[in-house]
Amino acid sequence: ALRASLGFDLWTLTGVLFSLRAWPSLIQGRIRWATMEDIVEFCGEQLADATSAELLAATKHLVLNQAVLGKGPLEHWEQERRPARLATRPIVQRHDGLVTAMPWAVEMALRIYAHYLGDGRLPWPSSATPLGVQTAIDRYREGRNNHLERELFDAVIGADYRARRNIKKPRVLALERLSGEIDVLAADEDQRVLWILEAKDPQEAFSGRQIADSVRDFHGDGSKRYVRRLLSKVDDVEQNPTGGADALHVPNPDGPWKVRGMIVTRRPIAAAYVPDSKVPFSTLKHVLRDMHSLR
Repeated sequence: ALRASLGFDLWTLTGVLFSLRAWPSLIQGRIRWATMEDIVEFCGEQLADATSAELLAATKHLVLNQAVLGKGPLEHWEQERRPARLATRPIVQRHDGLVTAMPWAVEMALRIYAHYLGDGRLPWPSSATPLGVQTAIDRYREGRNNHLERELFDAVIGADYRARRNIKKPRVLALERLSGEIDVLAADEDQRVLWILEAKDPQEAFSGRQIADSVRDFHGDGSKRYVRRLLSKVDDVEQNPTGGADALHVPNPDGPWKVRGMIVTRRPIAAAYVPDSKVPFSTLKHVLRDMHSLR
């Protein structure tokens, strides 16, 4: 998708950054200004599998110039929303078209790209990302969340809980209604607790605005409202917890059950530290410990 939309792939983009770490930015103590073709030729010597056209397209995406900056003020607080992120464009271009690469900035940009790619995304705002690329990113992010659900289910099963995943239909739990899909339903038979575990793998937040948006996604009343949705599922299962226990093949499903919800993420997130949260948060690493301590 990236090559079809922008003319290069991620290997070429990161390869250019790797190559430019060795760019001789100074000549006899003075800044070395060069043409874009010089940059492409320099990188091509180390990236034999990439064509000149691919290298040029990738290099242009790393350039910082007046056109990229625009005429308005640089809104630093809009880190994820503005296309002109200084830290991801380590090639500076003058008004006459000559460019130079700053090795220290190249190293920083490479670390940023590596971190974002590890999180399943790119350090570009959606407004500056081609639709095909954004669609591919969204599919990958969805796959990461599905994988977290499987890991969570495997962890619970491995700890000898009776559990079931991806429950979508209310009749499975002998309910009249179910507000949404249950990622994992697990039974603590000793304490008679039914756990509704919600797996969420949100993007890692960096700027203050993005952190605030992430907290609102969980605790707010907007379109996502993850906490409110989880509480609705808890309310649904509480209408007939025996049906939930029976669906998990608990030997003695009858009797009183407590129904609790928990949001499980891959890493700690800001939303987990909101005072007086209506549901507990945990991570995949600590979910079994927290299920035991909170029961």
